[in-house]
Amino acid sequence: MRRAFLLAALLGWSTAAYAAESSPAEAFIMRSDAAFRAIGAAAPGAPRIAACDRFAEAAFDLASLSRTVAGGTLWDGLAEGKRARFRAALHARLAADCARDDRPGTLALLATRQRRGDVSVTSRLLRADGSERILVWRLRAGGPWGWQATDVAADGMTLGTRLHDEVLAALDAAGGDVDAAIGALARGATRP
Repeated sequence: MRRAFLLAALLGWSTAAYAAESSPAEAFIMRSDAAFRAIGAAAPGAPRIAACDRFAEAAFDLASLSRTVAGGTLWDGLAEGKRARFRAALHARLAADCARDDRPGTLALLATRQRRGDVSVTSRLLRADGSERILVWRLRAGGPWGWQATDVAADGMTLGTRLHDEVLAALDAAGGDVDAAIGALARGATRP
């Protein structure tokens, strides 16, 4: 028991030391990979949703992503209370979508590119079944990990664009009712 504790403490220290010495992009990918592993190890249901909730909170700049998902015109027209509800709905949606994925896999850094005001980070998500996806993260300084994603792209489409399309479809289906669109975002309503 004591050896297990010492090993865990040593691994935790070496991970923290590596994160301190690595570039911000490497640290973000390393922390995301650790979160993916924790999510994969969590039991389905509430434990997995809780792990996904922690990942969404740490990894994503929810304020920036909310503006992207809503779109500038809709976002600018929302009162602060509705903006807070929109951010909460997006957070819930990210956690729920993450929890539904029963094979999060491992993440490896491929490349980084400095951009004006942010960093583009390309990574490979390798699944246990051998399949893989290339993820391109847009990172900005901030958050508990030091960097947060303002968006992420997979298969040529960004998360923000995909969810924005859903919000627009929900608005159309609800006759412009913003509250209904926010509810649809949280539930993960599909496009008609």
